Amino acid sequence: MKNEKKLSPSQQKIMDFVNSQTDKSSTMRTLTDMFHRTTLKSLFKTGVLITETQSRLRQDDMEMVYWTEVRVPTATDKIKELIKA
Repeated sequence: MKNEKKLSPSQQKIMDFVNSQTDKSSTMRTLTDMFHRTTLKSLFKTGVLITETQSRLRQDDMEMVYWTEVRVPTATDKIKELIKA
């Protein structure tokens, strides 16, 4: 068996919330409004959650809109990490 680190109850609440979303992701703003930032930071440090910056061009006023999406790493993300190493 692997020696996996257990999540604290506050970390588990965050993971449950993210996993309950339809696309298994949430915006950074939503998470920082709902949960404690230190708990979020610890999940990012351990690699349980990752951030991804998104953008799109708003057609009505031709302005770029940016946001940060938080999600659980997928197998593709793990492969990309191995390739970088």
